[in-house]
Amino acid sequence: MPKETETAAAHVVARSFRYHTSGAQTMSNLRRYAPLALICLLAGAMLYVGWQILDHRDHAACSVCGREVHLASRVDGEADGEALTFCCAACALRAENQEERPIRLTQVFDYRSGEPMAPQDAVAVVGSNVNLCMREHALTDARKETHDLHFDRCSPGVLAFKSEVAAEQFRAEHGGVRKSFAELEESFR
Repeated sequence: MPKETETAAAHVVARSFRYHTSGAQTMSNLRRYAPLALICLLAGAMLYVGWQILDHRDHAACSVCGREVHLASRVDGEADGEALTFCCAACALRAENQEERPIRLTQVFDYRSGEPMAPQDAVAVVGSNVNLCMREHALTDARKETHDLHFDRCSPGVLAFKSEVAAEQFRAEHGGVRKSFAELEESFR
């Protein structure tokens, strides 16, 4: 066999040996890091599932405007046999006028304790400086210029209290007008 052929054959054998050796090392590395990759994958999946569970816990949205429902201003109602949850009484009463279907308020929640009660048993404070539905009091246009907010369906703020005394204490601190829910419903018509 000529020397050139021997040299070429030796190079092929050497390359083949290196290829098989690096393949063996790759398999060794794969076996070494596979459990770590699996643990990381499982940990990531568990974090994602936990985040999904925590992020979607009891974020009730208003049946009309889609805003988050706060227990302190929540109102439950019924229209055409359908149970509805509203972010506040103002939103519920405006919906009755705008959708032209009667909405019966079935339950309101005390501002201080969050306890449910019948609307006829509650005292409302209307137009105080506390409105849990309002996030911003100014609007911003596409050029980032601010404009005053002239209407919000959840304004004036309406909060329910289980006693006249609690309503009066709140009103003295935060302003507003005391009304029964019957008077309130009439004022929105």
